[in-house]
Amino acid sequence: MLVLSEDSGSDVSKSSQSYSTLVTGIYSTKPGVIGRRQAGVKSDSEIPMAMVGIVPTKVSTENGPIKRGDLLVTSATEGYAMKGTDRGRMLGAIVGKALGSLDSGMGVIEVVRLVAVSISYFEYV
Repeated sequence: MLVLSEDSGSDVSKSSQSYSTLVTGIYSTKPGVIGRRQAGVKSDSEIPMAMVGIVPTKVSTENGPIKRGDLLVTSATEGYAMKGTDRGRMLGAIVGKALGSLDSGMGVIEVVRLVAVSISYFEYV
């Protein structure tokens, strides 16, 4: 799991906080769609971040077994996702929906990476 970095020297870092609303994407060696600035030539130091699509994702069952269809959030285990159960903390923290399942421990499952869209309504006078 990648989150917006609090360090001004980089854009993203591995997540290490449960239910982080700074989540931006999933680290992926084979991302379907990636997003990056086009300011220059691609660098070997760039982090491939899946923005949308079906992505293999490191998951932990620290918040309970993961079943197909569960919504996933960042976990306290660095770089891992977990099942989201606290609906009050999930707004802005959901990273995707589980396509696979994991009964215990840590593993890799496929996840549908969801894109959060913010819609604003304006009153025209």
